[in-house]
Amino acid sequence: MSYEIQYDISSVHVATGDEAEGFLRNTQSIRNNWGTRGMTFWLGPAGADPDDFPLRIDLDPDADAAAIRWIPENLVGVVPGFESRPIRVLEDSSEPLVDIPANLVRSDLETARNAAARYIETGERPDLVQWMSTERTDSINEISGGRLPTTPELEAQLRARIDDLGSREMAELAPLGCR
Repeated sequence: MSYEIQYDISSVHVATGDEAEGFLRNTQSIRNNWGTRGMTFWLGPAGADPDDFPLRIDLDPDADAAAIRWIPENLVGVVPGFESRPIRVLEDSSEPLVDIPANLVRSDLETARNAAARYIETGERPDLVQWMSTERTDSINEISGGRLPTTPELEAQLRARIDDLGSREMAELAPLGCR
């Protein structure tokens, strides 16, 4: 089966994981029209509607970080121990750069390229990372399954603390939300 990698206003067809990994590696040295190297890539079956491509990879070599997202299930790929940080990428050269928040940037560049290769090899969600939902649960009651008594003030304090957690602490919590 042939696959397609779409980026900016271009696309390339790849037939093997090695081709996909090599293509993504080679693009890391190209500066976009904004002077950065960050770029968004969509991967899916050749000939499919790009809106249905299941894998999105945002690579930012300047930040040495990447976001891996499995769109059909709203999942983000997590490399345990990776220190997340926000990145800036080009989605479309006719638009300004897009900021990808740290909670989605949970991978190094090599793992993201290898995840793309694995997808091309299998046609399935890559198994090189842990997967967490990108949907946020805001209620302590919902998180605890109703086992913790809460007040609106306590919920707000805990939510603020969770929002401030560093990536190392979040990585320790990652297995709780992994699929």
